[in-house]
Amino acid sequence: MEYVADNLNDLLNKLYDDKDEEEKEWENREILWEIFMTEEQLKELDDNELKKVNQRRAKNNLLPIIK
Repeated sequence: MEYVADNLNDLLNKLYDDKDEEEKEWENREILWEIFMTEEQLKELDDNELKKVNQRRAKNNLLPIIK
């Protein structure tokens, strides 16, 4: 036998992701819009959004967009 959790609630919490399926789908939709934007259009994004775009680009080994 192997230790899993202190109680049933802890066990159930470990089994399920914090994000529900709708949130996960929304995140995927959010990423899709930038695929259709040109580099010039991406440069027009506010600093926070551009930072998020560049973080996703870095995960895919793409160069960052610089204003």
